[in-house]
Amino acid sequence: MAQVRERLVRSAQNVARLRGARGTMDRYMKAVLTVIAVALVWLCLKQPMPAAEAKATPAKAAGPARTAPVQEVVRAKRFEVVDGKGRVRIELSMGADGRLPGLRIRDAEDKPRAALGLALDGLSSLILCDKAGKPRAALSVPPDGSPLLVLADEKGKTRAALSLNSEGCSGLSLWGTSGVTLRDAEDKPRVGLPLALDGPLGLLLCDNAGNPRAGLTLDTDGSPALDLRDEKGRQRAALGTTSLEMTHTGATEKRAESSLVLFDRDGKAIWQAPQ
Repeated sequence: MAQVRERLVRSAQNVARLRGARGTMDRYMKAVLTVIAVALVWLCLKQPMPAAEAKATPAKAAGPARTAPVQEVVRAKRFEVVDGKGRVRIELSMGADGRLPGLRIRDAEDKPRAALGLALDGLSSLILCDKAGKPRAALSVPPDGSPLLVLADEKGKTRAALSLNSEGCSGLSLWGTSGVTLRDAEDKPRVGLPLALDGPLGLLLCDNAGNPRAGLTLDTDGSPALDLRDEKGRQRAALGTTSLEMTHTGATEKRAESSLVLFDRDGKAIWQAPQ
């Protein structure tokens, strides 16, 4: 436990130094994610909570009901809430050394499901875990007030991170086969940013009906292309590298980056440059 806390403090100090320097956004994100990873280890330790001892409650003699006295202040170093079987489900404590306040919640299988804690340097974190006890979402606010939201998959790999630094600049990072879609008030897709591990990159723009009308792609070999379509989804213009079927031979020709091809409503090329 002491080693984990020391790692948390050192990681947080490293983040502060990186922010003071003129590093790149990637270095900043990696540093903050390191702090979150260490915080996850501390907040979601899989050490089982001590089971509460069942104590028999003596039977009360029949008589008029009495109102228990209300204490204005209750002071303790540790609070535990148990279920009907005496298992500790909620723990509120100051940590083993009395310096790290935290709240931990476990399910009936003694798996950690949620944790809220405050580190020595003022880093506050909220951790949410799945039914296997693996952290899947982490919300953290370091001492400088720049929040960070991290989402992980079932293997613990970070898949998405949303951040806001102390200067007010926001950032969104995605990993793996995912993408970003922006929708309007009618839930129609208007902007799409598909991402793939080994596929082309793209930017898709849709009309108010949600139909793709313009697409900008960058192929795996670095070839760019701009595709324009009508309201029925038919291709009407292509700028850049595109595959064009030659009518007289039937062969498919890949056009160069400086190529422009116009199509009619039936998808037939009616004009191209260069010829």
